[in-house]
Amino acid sequence: MKDCAGGCQVGDERRAMVAGVGGAATAAFRRAAVTLRATVTRRATVTLCSAATVLAALMLAGCGIAIPADPDGVFNQIQGNVLRAGASVQAGLVERDSEGKNDGGGGGDATEDETNDEAGKSHDGDGGDTVGPLADLIEDFAGQHGAEVEWTFGSEESLVLALEAGELDVAVGGFSADTPWSGRVGATREYEDLSLSEGRHPVVLVPMGQNRLLFELEAMLDERSAP
Repeated sequence: MKDCAGGCQVGDERRAMVAGVGGAATAAFRRAAVTLRATVTRRATVTLCSAATVLAALMLAGCGIAIPADPDGVFNQIQGNVLRAGASVQAGLVERDSEGKNDGGGGGDATEDETNDEAGKSHDGDGGDTVGPLADLIEDFAGQHGAEVEWTFGSEESLVLALEAGELDVAVGGFSADTPWSGRVGATREYEDLSLSEGRHPVVLVPMGQNRLLFELEAMLDERSAP
């Protein structure tokens, strides 16, 4: 009777132990199943979002919409044609090569005010009339896209007005990231290889909304700034 009782007690303990282990295993399995379901759900969500993004891009491409947008076809018109560039004289960055400046003639140097007062006067894009690193930047950009540059000198305000009126494609000069014209025109990021006063760097202005032209200009800035 004693032995039976002892054996029964041992059996009960073993069954309890097995039951405990089984319960723990079941709980662990359930937790793993929940984690797996959550992981699969997250991955499915990410995959769905990625697929939606790709689908949206394909739909836009199918509708003839370019990313970034070129709403008025400005960039497309520039390629292989003419880039209309405005310049507000900034000493050492963009200047007009006035008559006699580099050939020893007696014409003398034009002042910034005198040159900028010639708003609306265009010059051939042969590199002979407009000089300086900002002019070189615009000439090189045009060259990359098979275009010639038609330069117009003017005050900052007159250039902004011309951009708004669709008479210019780009404008350079003393414009920086904190330009007061930022609410009326678009601007590239700063071209940090060149400097204005007080640690500021020049930007290139474009008509508002011309994101494709802006994108292409900044791509060139990135290439030039690469180590």
